[in-house]
Amino acid sequence: MSNRLKNKVAIITGGASGLGFAGVKLFLQEGAKVVVVDYDQKQTKKTVGPLIEAGKSVIAIQADVSKEEDWAKVVKQTLAKFGKIDILVNNAGVHVAQDVLHTNVAD
Repeated sequence: MSNRLKNKVAIITGGASGLGFAGVKLFLQEGAKVVVVDYDQKQTKKTVGPLIEAGKSVIAIQADVSKEEDWAKVVKQTLAKFGKIDILVNNAGVHVAQDVLHTNVAD
């Protein structure tokens, strides 16, 4: 562990499985405090629960990343727990076949 992310707070969406969960583990190893955002509460409990129980600097928030009100909840809970946000990994989502300049909130 090199502590490259010491004192950093990272939000990782889709963090309960796959590449998102791999990122969660890596960020924790590098010293970050991690907020796992995922829609699937069952999977989150299965994978992230043991990290929380082990005392790792991680919290889990159930949210739908397509909803603005859920993002407000994520930001509020992250700031309440860790006081800041340094990193955002947008791992969750769906593919929209258009460029970012032509994508709107509904997409």
